[in-house]
Amino acid sequence: MKKQIIVRLTFHNRQFTDLTDKLYNYTIAWATKSKLDIEKVLANLSLLRKYSLQTIAIDFKLMESAAKFAKNYQISSYDATYAVLAKQKKCQLVTADKKFLKLVNLPYIKHLSTWI
Repeated sequence: MKKQIIVRLTFHNRQFTDLTDKLYNYTIAWATKSKLDIEKVLANLSLLRKYSLQTIAIDFKLMESAAKFAKNYQISSYDATYAVLAKQKKCQLVTADKKFLKLVNLPYIKHLSTWI
């Protein structure tokens, strides 16, 4: 049985769920903000395609839940979106952000060191 998780980083041979805008952001960063040539940009996108990447559309319901979560835990709406999404999908959120972990202290949010 595969364990479903959400991570904010890309790992080799791991399934991860991502928000729709992240693929767009990766493409922009690689194509315009880095010194990568176009062959490497396309290779990176091809590598991402090989992962079991499921994109999640950002909708108003998700944003409303994230706003409440962010206010409640005094964290960024960015972090709150991932936390809410993990709860909705009934899976773990894996992060390397120790400050975020300390602020939310929820059992479904794990530190990266406990996962790899």
